[in-house]
Amino acid sequence: MYRIVLCLLLVTHVILGAEEKDLGLDQEWTITDENLDKTVNEVPNFIVFVYVDWCGHCKSFAPTWKKIAENLNNSPDSKTKVFSANVEKNKQIHNSKGVTSFPTIFFVRKGEWKQYASMRTEEKVLEFVKKHEEDATIVINPDELEEFLSVSAVSVVGKFSSGKEVEDFDKLAWEMELPAAAILLDNTQLDGITVHSNLEGKPYRVTHRDLTDWEGVKEFIARARRPLVIPFNIDNHKMVFQLKSISTSVLLFHDKDDGYEQRLDIMGKASRTYREKCNFVEMEMSDEYVMRFADFFKIKAEELPIVHILDTDKEKNTKGQMSSTKDLSEKGIAQLIEDYMVGESKMSTPAQPGQAQEGEDKLPEDWDTRPVKYLTSTNYPDYVLNPDKDVFVMIYRDSCPHCETFKPTWEELAKKYETHETVKIAHMKSQHVKNVTGLEVKKVPTLLFYPRGVPDVTQGLEYEREGRSLEDLENYLKEAVFTDEDSNKDEL
Repeated sequence: MYRIVLCLLLVTHVILGAEEKDLGLDQEWTITDENLDKTVNEVPNFIVFVYVDWCGHCKSFAPTWKKIAENLNNSPDSKTKVFSANVEKNKQIHNSKGVTSFPTIFFVRKGEWKQYASMRTEEKVLEFVKKHEEDATIVINPDELEEFLSVSAVSVVGKFSSGKEVEDFDKLAWEMELPAAAILLDNTQLDGITVHSNLEGKPYRVTHRDLTDWEGVKEFIARARRPLVIPFNIDNHKMVFQLKSISTSVLLFHDKDDGYEQRLDIMGKASRTYREKCNFVEMEMSDEYVMRFADFFKIKAEELPIVHILDTDKEKNTKGQMSSTKDLSEKGIAQLIEDYMVGESKMSTPAQPGQAQEGEDKLPEDWDTRPVKYLTSTNYPDYVLNPDKDVFVMIYRDSCPHCETFKPTWEELAKKYETHETVKIAHMKSQHVKNVTGLEVKKVPTLLFYPRGVPDVTQGLEYEREGRSLEDLENYLKEAVFTDEDSNKDEL
């Protein structure tokens, strides 16, 4: 029975696949699986808007993208071309670049890909293009060095004998978005890379000579360019995560009130002692991007100011676990770090992702009385593997905008099938997935259909069609819920 359903779903997916739409975008500037390699090889700089037709955010952003494309593709002075890619029909970008949300924007320079991670406005995207379409480094002579160093608080200067090293350094500077990077033409100097910094009010410099390992060079620059306290925002958030050797972050959540400067000064002093073990990060609450993380940490206004410590290393037992303190003295922060490092601090867990908060994995009493059945790891296997039910499940995350947009449609679908004899509509938060043995979900929202007779939770059928309207989902279920009895009735 299960094999029959699987075969039918595969066939109907191919036959009934919706006709590709373009969101009104110029098809002349479209990347497909067939022309992707040619585009990468022949176009030195381009930016690509990766989308799917069912994505509401993609539809909203499409008019802005059209303006950006008209601006750059029609300008004789433009160094960057603008493309779009519908990855519902063209999977290569989606699969090879690990796209997990839509829309996603990439800038591609000389075959190197970089994902855009700022606000989706015409002004910000054009600013990003301007910054990335030029070479990341300039060439200077010794008598130009002093002027070059005066431009930025952090500058990175390389001296190389090999053309290959020059090329590798330029790629690295572009990848790391170094604010100022130069290649020094000076035969009196030994080869190496020097970071010049004036971040802490007094200049210092440190040099790395080993150019055989560019991952090591990247780690060196990431360490040397860090300020004592990293101000977290949408433009520099990657700096926190660039260091592979440091996965622990000390996060100061606070407002710009009377004690603002004093708290930063205390964090800076703690950083001088512990910066080889931790990143020290300022989370200033008026920043919109910081607010997203405040929700993640369940920060309440009355708790401010507060310091959290968190580890993101997957190999550590403390991965995802955090501790906090309201003692914002230098001694209090030091004690928080010391206790955390030896596992003696009181641990808690952020809201998403990670283990459920106390009581959150418990089923509410009315979990099966509503049209959409509420699942957690405690009842997921038994419910979806019920031999008398065909269960359609949405895996979602509260903070996911796509999930929030899709929820009303899912609820309408559940109401349509509320009295159906076998079909049940359910949902489960993504934080519970890791507690369901064998279940893997790579993106949200994910829709999984479990027909009657499916043997285990790993064999749910993922909904992969373009359309996600109520009508699309109803048609899918009509095709999916196929029994031998139905077949016999059709034959009669």
